[in-house]
Amino acid sequence: MLYPESNHFSCIRFILLVLLISMPLFGQSPEDEITVIFAEFSGPDPKLIPVTETLYSWFSSKGAEDEAFSTVRLNEIIEVTGTFDENFGRFQQDGADLVVYGVYDLPGTHARVVISVASTAGITAGQVIHIHFDLEGTFPLSELIPGSDPPDRINFLIDMLTGYVYLSRDDFENALLCLNRSLDRLGMAPDELVALAYSLRGLAKRNLGDTDAALEDADLAIELDPETHLHFSYRGGIFEMMGEVEAAIDDYLTVNELDPLNPENLYNMSRMYRLLGEYDKAIECISSAILLVPDEPCYLNTRGYIYIYMEEYVAALEDISRSLEIDTSYPTGWANLGCALREMGDIEEAIDSFTNALQYQQDASLDASYYIDRGYCFELLGDYESAISDFEAGIECFQASATEYAYLGWLHMQVGDYNSAITSYNNALQLDENNPELLSKRGYCNYMLSERQAAIIDFTESLRLNPDGFNEYQHLGKAYAEESDYEPAIHYFEEGYDHSTIPEEQSWFLSYICRCYLDILDHESSLTAALNAVQLNPSEPYFHFQLGDSYYMLDREYEAIECYDDAIEMGLTNEYMWFCSFRRGRSHLIIGNTEQAIEDLTTAIAYEPGWHDADAYYFRGKAHFENGDFDLCCEDLEHYLETGEDPSLLRNARIYLNNIGE
Repeated sequence: MLYPESNHFSCIRFILLVLLISMPLFGQSPEDEITVIFAEFSGPDPKLIPVTETLYSWFSSKGAEDEAFSTVRLNEIIEVTGTFDENFGRFQQDGADLVVYGVYDLPGTHARVVISVASTAGITAGQVIHIHFDLEGTFPLSELIPGSDPPDRINFLIDMLTGYVYLSRDDFENALLCLNRSLDRLGMAPDELVALAYSLRGLAKRNLGDTDAALEDADLAIELDPETHLHFSYRGGIFEMMGEVEAAIDDYLTVNELDPLNPENLYNMSRMYRLLGEYDKAIECISSAILLVPDEPCYLNTRGYIYIYMEEYVAALEDISRSLEIDTSYPTGWANLGCALREMGDIEEAIDSFTNALQYQQDASLDASYYIDRGYCFELLGDYESAISDFEAGIECFQASATEYAYLGWLHMQVGDYNSAITSYNNALQLDENNPELLSKRGYCNYMLSERQAAIIDFTESLRLNPDGFNEYQHLGKAYAEESDYEPAIHYFEEGYDHSTIPEEQSWFLSYICRCYLDILDHESSLTAALNAVQLNPSEPYFHFQLGDSYYMLDREYEAIECYDDAIEMGLTNEYMWFCSFRRGRSHLIIGNTEQAIEDLTTAIAYEPGWHDADAYYFRGKAHFENGDFDLCCEDLEHYLETGEDPSLLRNARIYLNNIGE
């Protein structure tokens, strides 16, 4: 499989609000408490007056009341002049989630408050929010006294920010509780901020799997603030989860209109066009994102896997390799490199790439995919044991589908471990109980284990679900035949013949029917079936051999010899050469061609020495007797007396030996 990145979300501005959030779909809930640090910051505008002390008192009161977070007040001033790491890096090490500070100016009789929040933990670490309360959001000076009760609009904001932290930690249930509480105070904050709360709540609902409710919140956010691109980006992500790709791309196109130089939205558009099969547009979008952010490995990797879909593997290797030069521990890049190398036939290098992906990947669910993809590579090399090991490791990492279990079953079949294969097919059938192919595969394993009744049940059910199967009719008939239940065996072989339109398949069904009739000594019917099989598929040597057997059983030796000659000339496999040589030799013996009989019977003995060659010694001894070669006759018949089992032939051998002795 190919490995796209998780869906990302871009930035938004509310008056002077800047928010950057990037969240995957699912994650683990944290157990540690949220910590909020307050510190005085010295910024570039000396006219702005710190109001951190007031914010600290408000947040502390709210945190103590809800027991949702703890607050820490730092008695120092921090210069906001460098990079995020320079300004906030030590707070990350101290285990803080948010660093909060605030300033206000005095445009008349009211104070306009700017609350700044730096996220230092979770997946939003490195993001800064500046929230400006303006117009109807202005504060009377009396509300800015430290220790005063936080206004409802501040309570709204605190609940929203707490929900934001929970979202950054993938704790979606607590995020939803906080955002619900925030939105219970509708009318206490500007529409733009309320819209943000709706968007965040929609994100929480989306990650909890309630996409319908998430979509309602996204629609409300857009209704309140249709000029902010983040809401469209969030709603596009919801449409993605719902599988509505065209609706998602419509929202991403709107984002592109509102914020045309947003690389993450270009990335989202690229993914959607790829899902729609519009690869040229997908490449155009992701290439634009790469021009804006040339050193982002995610974007280079994304263009690489799109090139894989387009079967442009050289271009794919170039992009993915560049992403790995930027970040050598980038697991998705290694995995897609493995996919590209596998498609190019470089299987061993692909295995190394998937091994690197496994080394760097921390997400167990993706570990599963890498194990399985590496397992496919091992299978391509014929290393079934390693493939089985990887598939089993992958299945342990996640809830496997019927497809993975079925493939594992097939791998077990390749090494002859039919019991393990049955276990895998049982697991697959628990997930896909009416799959005729799975039933057929399990039936074959039961058949190979001589569990014929279990095989019959599986094949019968498989045919009920799919009456056009070739292997099912074939093996069902064989299972009955091996149980010596020839009537249903012939019935299913005839059914298979009737359901097939392929002459080669039909010829084999006729051959199986011929075998059944030979076993029940209905030689005229066996002859008819064999003649029809040869007519449909005259190049198959086994059919000529069977036709020879049918003539042989009807004492039509001349015709049998001709068929055996054809079978041998066409390359009859060694599996049947003893029988063919033996019966042709007996046929020659019957018609008096003793020299050829001796040659054929000697050939039969050479094919299977020490097994079922005793009868061949008897008849060769008989041929030597008729030729007057009594010493050779005695050797063969004495050998038969030591190894033979047929009472009548043993008696005849003694008679011949007595006659020679006299």
